[in-house]
Amino acid sequence: MRTGGCSPSDCVAKSLLTARAPRGRCQAKKFGPNKLCVNDSTGATRVIEAPERCRKAETGVVIPHEAGGEKVKASSYVLPGSVASGGSNLKLYTKNGQIRLSINCNYGGTLSINNAAYWAAENASVTAGSTSIFNNVDGQTFQAFNDLYYGAGSMDAATLPSRPWTGVFIARQGNAMSRFEVTVSDKNPRGDCLVTLFSIGLGSATVQVVSP
Repeated sequence: MRTGGCSPSDCVAKSLLTARAPRGRCQAKKFGPNKLCVNDSTGATRVIEAPERCRKAETGVVIPHEAGGEKVKASSYVLPGSVASGGSNLKLYTKNGQIRLSINCNYGGTLSINNAAYWAAENASVTAGSTSIFNNVDGQTFQAFNDLYYGAGSMDAATLPSRPWTGVFIARQGNAMSRFEVTVSDKNPRGDCLVTLFSIGLGSATVQVVSP
């Protein structure tokens, strides 16, 4: 029988919990934003707010906070998109600069890569299996990768619909996480793109314009 929105099988062991708040590991079950299913000291099961050290990504996976936590930063960028001028892309780097997410807007003056988002490793310490990549684009199948490595060039491309689109892109190395919530839309008839970004763990961002 389900009690308070969850069943005993959903809960972590009683020994890890008190009536006030869970201790020990984070619980990975998803019962809405930042909710956990727990057994309290009486043995009852209920849904509670997740402790602050736990953070749910869109994947439903619980991700630990980075040390000290970090506020979401908002920014926007205009990407020149004229095919005649060679177009451009936006490069978003993780805090340590080792991983890059690129957003294309007619990059290279080629319509076939007009609308693209993909990852690349920028440091030799990034080896296959060391980094988890998540692409969660509205209306598209969720993607998860752990194969990113230095020297491979562009990898782990997102499946994108036509603009406008919104997606959440996450790179996780150990306990360090960078999260980029991106909305890309057409800005004007010239083919320019407008990118709105809400980020956690952003190291730097640059717009690269390609000469024809």
